[in-house]
Amino acid sequence: MWLGRQYRRAVASSVSLLTQLQTEGDARIAATETGQIVATTSGNGLSVGFSNPGAAGSTPAQMASLCGEMLRRYDDAKATLGGSPTDAQIYAKMLADLVSIPAYGHEFADLTK
Repeated sequence: MWLGRQYRRAVASSVSLLTQLQTEGDARIAATETGQIVATTSGNGLSVGFSNPGAAGSTPAQMASLCGEMLRRYDDAKATLGGSPTDAQIYAKMLADLVSIPAYGHEFADLTK
């Protein structure tokens, strides 16, 4: 879904997929430069809790990492295809190389006190 959204944005903006991925990555990295935000405070106990921006979902750092991974996959797809592939060909190769993960869970079988 995320890669498809970036591809559609690139097409709509008439920029290359590479440019779109770089722009998205730069925006996510910039979001992490401000550090953490205050999430909770207390009174006499002098307790303050911090969280990353966007802590309700993926953090900007995680999104920056995703952008980095997609840029690596872009380079790999372009090299594999050879010549001068179009963005559509690169996008199709990137999608073909992604592995679907239908579900995940936590395994606590080895958890000890």
